Amino acid sequence: MSESAATRALRLLDLVPYLNSHPGVSVAEIAEEFAISRADVIKDLNLIFLCGLPGYTPLELIDISFDEESVNLHDPQNLGTPRRLTESEALSLRIALQALAELLPANHKDRTIISNLTAKIRSIFQSRIPDGALTYSSDRQRLTINNISQAISKNKQISIVYYNKSKDESKTRDIDPFRLIVEEKRVLLHAWCHLSGGLRSFDTANIESLEILDRPRMTSTEEKESGSKMATVRWINSQRSFAERYPSIARPGEPTSDFDFFQEEWLIRSAISYFDEIEVLEPADIRSVVAERCKRALELYSSH
Repeated sequence: MSESAATRALRLLDLVPYLNSHPGVSVAEIAEEFAISRADVIKDLNLIFLCGLPGYTPLELIDISFDEESVNLHDPQNLGTPRRLTESEALSLRIALQALAELLPANHKDRTIISNLTAKIRSIFQSRIPDGALTYSSDRQRLTINNISQAISKNKQISIVYYNKSKDESKTRDIDPFRLIVEEKRVLLHAWCHLSGGLRSFDTANIESLEILDRPRMTSTEEKESGSKMATVRWINSQRSFAERYPSIARPGEPTSDFDFFQEEWLIRSAISYFDEIEVLEPADIRSVVAERCKRALELYSSH
């Protein structure tokens, strides 16, 4: 696809100050920098010979010498300074810088450089793009996780709007966040839910909105006293399906696993759903419930 004359003209305006600040650069390096072919670089360099200031005698034309290994600009004729960014270019660059800043840790050494460059670009177009008028969010879940971490560090409750996929509904819940559990394919929030009146785990990908409340959250001691129980399961085979869904619980290679659970019904249903992968050993009362429900299901199946 052939490029337009305007595109080539803009590249030449960028090429002259680049050559002025990179004496001795090779044709191959120029081609890589501007994402063009070596042949296009040679065409551009030959065209630069014909560019300059009005009068267009040898005294006003740009003076340049080059071969494959070295390009040297001797007289840029007032074109050695990079052209000013357009408003749309400055806006795009500010968005890119904010996205980069968001991805870097708070103490990263390059954050100061990014902040200073953003301020410099913003000051050039301050009358057209007021400070604070531009915001950027690249990853809603990442922002959610950052806000949860902030609430935990400040010992604050949070209010979330949570989407329940199984019920296809969203509800507002005030919760006390305890910890984030990072698994291979998801990040879970372990918290006390005031709406349910118990400990729950929330998939952060399903949190539609979040607000940090000015109320203290439940302490770690209160969490331990809030009703968690210990379960012991035996692995029957490869535990592949269960491990993919609950990687923080499954321990491949070990015959049994111990873990905390907070909802008896969840453990019962999991044991039945993954009957060919896990066997509940403890608590004994839940083991009995699992056995009774399986027996009842078999009886119903046999009767039909």
